[in-house]
Amino acid sequence: TDNVNEAFRVLGEGSNSEQLAMLVQLYLRINRLDLAQNMLKKLKAADEDSALAMMTSAWTQIYSVSVFFNMKASFF
Repeated sequence: TDNVNEAFRVLGEGSNSEQLAMLVQLYLRINRLDLAQNMLKKLKAADEDSALAMMTSAWTQIYSVSVFFNMKASFF
């Protein structure tokens, strides 16, 4: 967790697309899908058609689907 905290400190609020993508990845790593989606919105607002925005969107979708299936599996 020290490395994650340090990464958040270094990235700050995310002043460019690469930093925003890293913040999305960090939020997914600590299981904060809501915050990852907020960062993804900022990234898409900056440049929705970039390869980085598309890849980051794919990470977020894959994560949200895996969370959905894990929750569904816990009911059985």
